[in-house]
Amino acid sequence: MPDLICIVCSASWQASEAPLCPACLAASWDATPDLVREKHDPAVVASHDSYRSVVSSAFLRRRREILDYASIHGRWYFDAHYGCYVHYTPTPLGVAPGVGIPAGKSAPDHALDSLMIAEAESAPHVFAVDRVRMEAQIRAGEFHPLEACEAASCANLRVPFSERCAAHVAPPRARSKAST
Repeated sequence: MPDLICIVCSASWQASEAPLCPACLAASWDATPDLVREKHDPAVVASHDSYRSVVSSAFLRRRREILDYASIHGRWYFDAHYGCYVHYTPTPLGVAPGVGIPAGKSAPDHALDSLMIAEAESAPHVFAVDRVRMEAQIRAGEFHPLEACEAASCANLRVPFSERCAAHVAPPRARSKAST
C-alpha cells in the first residue's frame, strides 16, 4: 500500500512501518504533562521498594528531538503482561535514555540503552530499558509485534486495539497518497 497522508497534520508516512502518523504521535507524547512519571523522574531521588529506571538528563534536554526520532524509528508491541501497547526504541539518537536504580537505593548503578513508551497510544509514559533484556522478552513472547491489517491485500500495520490500519479504520485517520 502507498504512503499515507495524515488528515490532521498532512505529514506522510509508511503505514507498513508505523500504524499512526509519527509526527502527530511525537507531538502527542511531547504534550503529555506526565510523560515522565515520578518513579522515572531523575529529580526524585527517594529510594523505592522496587527496581526503577529514571530517564537521563540527556533525554530531558533533547526530549522532543528524541520523541520525534522514536516515533519514526521505534517499533510497536503489545505487552502481554499489562495488556497495553508499547513503543520501543533502541538507543534513540545514540543517547542512553536512562539509568537503573536497584530496590532500596537512591543512586543508579547501570546505564540503560533503550527507550520505552508504555500505553503509547492512550496514556503515554516513558522510561528506560535494557535492549538485551527487552529483545529477550520479545523472543520469549512477552511482547508481540503489531500484526498486519485485516483488509484484503493490505500490508500496513494495525492501529493499536483495532483489526485494521489507519487507511481502513472508521472514521478515516489517513488517506492514501494515490487518492490525492
